[in-house]
Order: sequence, then C-alpha cells, then structure tokens
Amino acid sequence: MTHLRSSVLNILLSVGTLAVLLTATELALSIRLALKPSAPHRTQLIHEREEFLSQKYGPLIAEKPERGWDNSLVLHPFFGYVYNPDLPTANNFGFLCRYDFGLSEKGYSLTGVTAADPLVVGVFGGSFAQYMVEQTADYFTAKLRQLYPQREPVIVNFAIAGHAIPQTIFTFEYFRGIPDVAVFVDGFNEIMNYPGNNRAGVPPEYAKAAHYLYKLSLGLLTPDRFERTAHIIALRHRLARITATSLWPGVRRSIAVHLAWAAAVRVWEADLAAESKALELGFETDKRFFDASDAAMVTIAARQWRNYHRLASQVAASRGVADYHFLQPNPFVPGSKRHYTALEREALEPGRGEEEQALVLGYSLIGRELEALSRQDGAVARDLTKVFLNDDGEIWVDTCHANAAGYRIVVDAIVRTMVEHGTVAKRGQ
Repeated sequence: MTHLRSSVLNILLSVGTLAVLLTATELALSIRLALKPSAPHRTQLIHEREEFLSQKYGPLIAEKPERGWDNSLVLHPFFGYVYNPDLPTANNFGFLCRYDFGLSEKGYSLTGVTAADPLVVGVFGGSFAQYMVEQTADYFTAKLRQLYPQREPVIVNFAIAGHAIPQTIFTFEYFRGIPDVAVFVDGFNEIMNYPGNNRAGVPPEYAKAAHYLYKLSLGLLTPDRFERTAHIIALRHRLARITATSLWPGVRRSIAVHLAWAAAVRVWEADLAAESKALELGFETDKRFFDASDAAMVTIAARQWRNYHRLASQVAASRGVADYHFLQPNPFVPGSKRHYTALEREALEPGRGEEEQALVLGYSLIGRELEALSRQDGAVARDLTKVFLNDDGEIWVDTCHANAAGYRIVVDAIVRTMVEHGTVAKRGQ
C-alpha cells in the first residue's frame, strides 16, 4: 500500500511539474509576443492553422487513399490536369475557387456572385500563385477594396500546382470572359518543367510530366511507387490530424501548441517534398524527348515565357481586361535576399546542385525577356525577384514556396503595380 501511494504521488508530482513548466513556457511566450510589435496575434496564429487545414490538407481526409499519389488531381483535355471537382474546396471545373463557372450569353461566367458591380481578379500560375491566393485571400481582397472602393473585389484562383506556360495561358484564353483583371505570377515551373519533361521523354510544354504520367499509369504502379505513394498519403493525413488537434478547444489559443505544430509541419512537409520529388524522378527515362541539354531547354523556356505572355496580353487587350505579369521570387536568384535564417538555409539545402543551376540560369534569361515584354511589347511586367531583399525574417519554406508573411509582401507589390497603372477599365466586349 505504501509503495502504491508513493507511485501515485510520484505520478502526480511529475504531472504537476509538467503543468508548471508548460504554464511557465506559455507565459514566457505570451510576454515575448506582447513585447514584439511585429509578432502575430493569437487569432492570427489560429487563422493560419485553420487556413492550412481547410485549404491545403483538410480536403485530403475525404479522399480515397487507394487512388494514389496525386489523388486530388484529374486529367483535363486542355490543361493537362485540374483538381478533382469532388474536393470540398474545388469548383465544378476543378479550380480551387469558391464560385462555380456557369454559362452566360457572353460565354463563361461566375455563379453565386451577389455584388452589383464585382471586380473579378483572376490569378494564374502554378503552386506559388495558388498558395498566395489561398493564404492571403482576405488580405488581398481588403487591399483591392481600398484601391477600388466602388467595386467589390472577387478573387478567382485559376492557379494550379505544377502548371506552367502554356497551361496558364490556355486557362486564361479558355476563361477570358470571366476576369476584369488578370494577374500572372510565374517563373519557377516555367524554368523547371521544360528540362524535367524532356528528361521524362515527353514534349517540354506538357503539364508537369510526373503528375500527368502518374495519372495515366495508375495501373502500372511499381512496388517502389506504391510504397512511396502509401507514405505520402500517410504524411498528408498525419498533417491534417495534427492540425485539427491543435485547434481543439482549450489548446487552440496556446502559443506553445502553435510553435510545436509549426515545427512538426516543417519536418513532415520536408519529408513529403522529398518523397514527392523521388516519385517525380522515377518518371525520368534514359531517352530524352529532344537530344538537348537541360541548359538548352531552359533557354528555350525563357524565350517561350515572353512569347506566351505577349499572347496573353494581346488577348487581354482585345477583351478589355487589365493584365499584369509578374516574375515570381525565388531564393536561388543571386542577391534576392540579404539574410537567410537557419530554418531557411535548411529548407533550401535539398535544391542545391542541378536545381539551383537551372534556376540561376533561367531567372537571368527570363529577366531579360521580361524587360523586352515591358519595353517592346507594352505589357505591364514586373520582376519580383528582389521583393524580399531587405526582409530579415523567415520567408522561404522550400526552394519555391513562401510562408504567409512572404505572400503578403508579394500581394503588396502586386497592388502597388496596379496603383501605378491607374484604375481598371471595364471590359470592352
């Protein structure tokens, strides 16, 4: 009996000690948060996790695991692939947009928009543009509402992870009757897709070959692909579960819980990226589609970047759509950020080598094409590669994607460009 009492007391003492430590940690973090003017409020931390769950991993819980690696994607005859329209966050055409696309006398239109005079802003690009809209939708809308107080902004996310030129231009051409403003944010996939597709033995302008070929070959899963697929699905569900748990009543306002969540997400998303990259490499073959080096493919990609953006600008002009073309930032562009945090350096390490070489070359070439697009072709084109130059905080989560703070900086730059070029005209047709 004495031994039992002693064991119970030890357990209670341990629990009490842990509770005191957690309380002290929470108090210290709360004081630090209060003393740092630029620190996010608790409600912002909660919102970050809610957005992460609802837009990035929450829908995956409802998916059928047996469908495979890209089980959120379906093939599309014009765009290569889009998101599965059955996903809670996708519309009837497979874009991550809260509005469906319907038919009107003038072509495609948005359904369910109640504003009398909406300002429809379509954002086109790959995952960088997609995540920017997902993580800054309210912020972006508020900025546009200040800029155009007489109209209600409606942001439509036409961007899809893995898409590049020409998929983004095809999408704009296809739905050109919907937006009043077209915002193109791209560059990374435009550089990386060309050599990657060529190495996979398909034409360079395919939608990202790894995604596309995977959807075509679900019946030919090798043991390695099957194992990696299972691991990726498990990681995605793990991320969804831990995020949902962090939002339970009683712990959702805890700063310590948020920091623990962020640390776990960083590790698991890095593992997820590594497994996804390995699957992508698994689709490369010994026979290239064109007998050309990666550098040669990147050079062609840069030239095509300007050609397609010029085409998009011409289409926009014919429809009375205001178009803006932005070269997205990237951490491997020399001189793009003065200081990288330890976490950023760790996140960028997997891209050192061939990926970095391709991006350094590609961005320098697209930079020249962007100047020609602006000066000779008359398009509103801006280079955002220096947008994080003087920010010493943590921005990059991997070799391509920023965090919410970084995306807000990009949105600010986009809005400034819109201010510089005056008001948005009504459609001509």
